[in-house]
Amino acid sequence: MVIKGDIRSWQDALNSRCNWGWLMGAFGPTISPTDIDKIVERHGQFLVTEVKRPGQQVPQGQMLLLEALNRLPRFTVVILEGEIENHEIWPMRLYTFGEGWQPATRPSYRAFCCEWYARVNGIWHNEAQS
Repeated sequence: MVIKGDIRSWQDALNSRCNWGWLMGAFGPTISPTDIDKIVERHGQFLVTEVKRPGQQVPQGQMLLLEALNRLPRFTVVILEGEIENHEIWPMRLYTFGEGWQPATRPSYRAFCCEWYARVNGIWHNEAQS
C-alpha cells in the first residue's frame, strides 16, 4: 500500500536525478544548481527541510540558498540530521535558523511539523477573517 507522501517508485525517483554539470557557467562562475530534500506548502507558506547524515556538511552554496529562503517571510527552513537506512531517516538533530542545533527524534520532528502546520493554517484563517 502506498501512503500519501511516500515515494511510489524508488527506481523512478533515482532515474529522474539529473546531472546539471552542463549548466556550469550559466549562472556566473560560482553558482551551480542544488536540490532541496523536502518542501511542503500550506496557504502560501513553505516548510523546507534539507537532510544530512551525521557529520555531512551543507555545501557553502546550498547553505547560502537555505539562508536566503529562510529570510523570506513565507519560508521556514530547517536542516535535519540523522541516520538513513533503507530510505528511512532516523533524526538525531534539527537545525533551525536563529536557534541552532537541537536534539531530534521522529516524534519531535513530527511535532515540529505539526506546530508549523497549525501556525500557518491559523495565519490563513486569520487573514481570511480580516
